[in-house]
Amino acid sequence: MRALACLSAPMLGFGFTGCTVGPDYQSPEITAAPRRTPLETVDVPSRTVEGKIDSAWWKSFRDSKLSSLVERLVAQNLDLKTAAERVIQSVAQRQVAASQGLPQIEGQSLTTYNRQSPNGPLSLLTPAPGAPLEYALFRDGLTSSWQLDLFGRVRRAVEAADANALAAVENRHGVALAALAELAQSYMQLRGTQKRFEIAKRNLRLAEQNVDLVNERLGGGIATTLDLAQARAQQATIAATLPPLRTQEAELINAIGLLLGDAPRALEAELHRSQILPRVPRKIPVGLPGTLVRRRPDVREAEARLHEATAQTGVAVASFYTPA
Repeated sequence: MRALACLSAPMLGFGFTGCTVGPDYQSPEITAAPRRTPLETVDVPSRTVEGKIDSAWWKSFRDSKLSSLVERLVAQNLDLKTAAERVIQSVAQRQVAASQGLPQIEGQSLTTYNRQSPNGPLSLLTPAPGAPLEYALFRDGLTSSWQLDLFGRVRRAVEAADANALAAVENRHGVALAALAELAQSYMQLRGTQKRFEIAKRNLRLAEQNVDLVNERLGGGIATTLDLAQARAQQATIAATLPPLRTQEAELINAIGLLLGDAPRALEAELHRSQILPRVPRKIPVGLPGTLVRRRPDVREAEARLHEATAQTGVAVASFYTPA
């Protein structure tokens, strides 16, 4: 068997050498896709290109308010805080797993207070004058133990804990990426909704002027009552689009506030004022197409979970040869 074949336990002073049983994790290989020549002649608003990836991609929109919201999201988002606590927890679990391979020391201190009854057997004796009936017993103990990791159970457990910590880190990256993308999308939709509202208000003013003009034409005998009714219907149709846009604006502001962990309507005064819609950059560097999958946090987290499961298999195999 593998465990027995690789075991080598010569005594060198107090040292032993062992082996690590169980399967070794091998990271899957992904073949890079062939490089493509971008079509420079195609005129599009935005396209992806090969190049160094900008980790602060939101700054490419050149919107100071969006950058400020992103900084606050990183500090205030509740999901990010929860994911960060999971990282701390996984690091602590790794320390616990590593401590299993260290010497274990236990100390015990016991103190017992006793009092003899004067009506018991002690009454048959004649104690010395002033002899106390109370006395105390003290007992201290110190024990130490060390289990040799001959078959690598502790080493595999530490390996699994390292993979679990890496998975927690990648999970936090995934949560951060999802929160940032949702924030940027909600912000873009908010600015677009506010621009639509401004356009609708201008159209409403034009419709009101048109009603006044048709009314004057009707008084001069040039227009008919049908023309006036159509102008008023157009005015009412445009006016009916304003309340839904205001409602959508409030919903998007509250959605951004929820991402930042703020109370409802807390950002209304800050974001209610319309600003210029951020322009989409013409070129977005995304690196090589063949490496896009390996950069996804959820894929890296799944790979770390696979590594953890492989190491846990080694822990289970080593448990067959390790005395309880």
